Amino acid sequence: MTQKKPAPTTKVRDNLLYWKCNQTLQDNSTCGSFNEIKFNQCKDCKSRRGVADDGTDAYGTKIAKLVSVNNTTGEEFWQYNTEE
Repeated sequence: MTQKKPAPTTKVRDNLLYWKCNQTLQDNSTCGSFNEIKFNQCKDCKSRRGVADDGTDAYGTKIAKLVSVNNTTGEEFWQYNTEE
């Protein structure tokens, strides 16, 4: 039986420490750089954190995915893999 994922939320959990940049680069490769959650711009490709980027814990384990960003307010909606 597949576990249902929780609804997307704007809450950044205590264990959401990094995000993995999944933005497409000019050569059609994926950036893949890990960044601290407090920074919303990738340190390598300079893209803003966006839809489809992964949220990870301190060990690099994917715990969430960024599913929506409000372009007016900048509010981000994370879909976590499990309930808190």
